[in-house]
Amino acid sequence: MSKDRLFIGQKITVGGHPDNNEIYASMIQELDEKTVTITLPVLRGEYLLLYPGQSATVEFTSDDAVYAFTAKVIRRKKSGEVSFLVLERPPEVKRRQRRHLFRLPLLLPCAFQLQTASNTDNDNKLWHKGEIRNISGSGLRLSYTQPLEKDDLIIVRFTLPDEERHQFTLTGIVRWQTETEEKKVIAGVEFSDITPAEQEKIISFIFEQQRRRIPE
Repeated sequence: MSKDRLFIGQKITVGGHPDNNEIYASMIQELDEKTVTITLPVLRGEYLLLYPGQSATVEFTSDDAVYAFTAKVIRRKKSGEVSFLVLERPPEVKRRQRRHLFRLPLLLPCAFQLQTASNTDNDNKLWHKGEIRNISGSGLRLSYTQPLEKDDLIIVRFTLPDEERHQFTLTGIVRWQTETEEKKVIAGVEFSDITPAEQEKIISFIFEQQRRRIPE
């Protein structure tokens, strides 16, 4: 692997516009001392149309971490029917996050309840429906309508949509929350009792999903 961890054939994800949180899949096709040429980033059949002078945020994963760099688009070009973006080669690639902090965007139904001295996992009437918006080995982003407060301790139940359908019941602390225009509440939840085995299952799921989103 090269000194800056970039190589031809490397799968990457690309983000562009600041008001667009979508992540697009791409691959490095050419490398030289000054440029990085990538396939036109795509997501669900839609292309990320960046133009010369605009910036692209590139990320890729390895076994130990997530790496990222921001580069300016130099030009677009085509070879046959395939379109490419030519980026300025970055002077360095930065280690962005530890593996357990890497967040995967997804929409996943869940159930949650406040953890108090009086309730138990059998108090089904206390469970509320929610939706996980992203997840990492250290926490998740929760969308819901039931009021919660910062520093609330909650229990969250969910099943990962992987082949083994891993089920989790985890305790977490509400670190922040904000209300959306749709009158829903988004909260950041940090896991407080996750075991190393549970964390590794979530991390493995995240990285497998990341690989699947990048086409061969």
